[in-house]
Amino acid sequence: MNLAKGIKQITAGILVVAMLVGFNIQNPNVQRKSEFEGNEGYWTELCTQYTTDQNTIAKCNEYRNYLQGKINAGTQQKNNAQSEINAIQGNIDELGAYYTKAKEDVANKEGEIAMQEAAIQSIADEIAKADVAIALHEEKVQARKEKILERLLDVQVSINANEYVDFIMGAEDLVDFIQRSESIGTINDADRKLMDELKEEVKQLEAAKTEKVRVKETHELEKQNLEVQRVQLAQEKEKAELAYNEILTKQEQLRAQIASADSMVDSMTGLMPTMAAPPNAGSGSLNWNRDWYSGWYTTGLNPFVAQYIGQCTWYAYGRANEVNNGSYMGLPTGNAQDWYGTAAARGYSVGSEPRTNAIAVWGHGYYGHVAFVESYGGGTITISEANVNAPGGGLPTWTSLDVAIQYTLTSQMSYAALCAQRGTPIGFIYL
Repeated sequence: MNLAKGIKQITAGILVVAMLVGFNIQNPNVQRKSEFEGNEGYWTELCTQYTTDQNTIAKCNEYRNYLQGKINAGTQQKNNAQSEINAIQGNIDELGAYYTKAKEDVANKEGEIAMQEAAIQSIADEIAKADVAIALHEEKVQARKEKILERLLDVQVSINANEYVDFIMGAEDLVDFIQRSESIGTINDADRKLMDELKEEVKQLEAAKTEKVRVKETHELEKQNLEVQRVQLAQEKEKAELAYNEILTKQEQLRAQIASADSMVDSMTGLMPTMAAPPNAGSGSLNWNRDWYSGWYTTGLNPFVAQYIGQCTWYAYGRANEVNNGSYMGLPTGNAQDWYGTAAARGYSVGSEPRTNAIAVWGHGYYGHVAFVESYGGGTITISEANVNAPGGGLPTWTSLDVAIQYTLTSQMSYAALCAQRGTPIGFIYL
């Protein structure tokens, strides 16, 4: 691909990506003007406190939705920016390769120019030497001519032949000089031989010099062509460098967007309140925090959400998958007392001894009961469960998740005390 054409195509792609970067997708859950904006600290503190006031519970639900909207928007912004980085990565690699090649081409061309300059200088030196050699030979020719003239003067004195001297002295060049001297017999064989040799050497030197001048002109022309090519390559290099730097800047801007979105998501996540434990939450030492508003308790990931929020089966199913990252979505979905047999039939490991990360199953009452074993060791068991001390007993209809949470209990006691209080479980489903 031609470098300039390639840059043009890639730059066009970058412009499309830049348009995408500038397009801000607004999450409908994010309120532009909200009573929560700027007052997050107050609302987080308020909604962390235990309350049965329905107005406060409703307002806290709005606040959680507000925070979740912020989190969703930040996550979307981060995902969009990362997608755009992925989209331009190929362009970054290609432009980087173009830029590297352009720099190499300019450097190579400068090397060729330097070689031509060296050749021109070398030939210029040779031409200068040839000029010196020609000058020396011309001096020799002149010296020989002067000797011949001296003899002619002697002849003139002896024969008083002034017209001969004038005839020879009227020669236009060396060849004419020799021919005129020969015509009147005033040049001897030695003179003739030396003059012939000098004449041939001067001729050869002149021919060599002419060739060197021609070669020098050829190198100078080649250098001029290379200079033109270097200018063109330098221009392409500048274009490649500009495009490469622009796309790197865009990449850094996208990374900054990701960092900003991460910071915002972390901040909003840290502000997300979890209602404190109700007064009857038991005396166990287990940290009460639950991700109540995650999908394990509020969406179709939990099959009991549709009709049975707040029931023991709803909680045990959600807690087991919350703790184990969704590894047990095949747990039973029927009445609590049937869980033990159904789980065994589905291939789950079951037994009569308590273990950490297990589900305890009781058969008492009409429906039975299940609880999640948070920990077990040294004869002490910690369980968490829902629908404890519910008003009216049985299967009450829960008006909201927050009300259901009020009747969720964490208890820690000896296993013997648990059996004495609740009755011995049918058994345990090991997770």
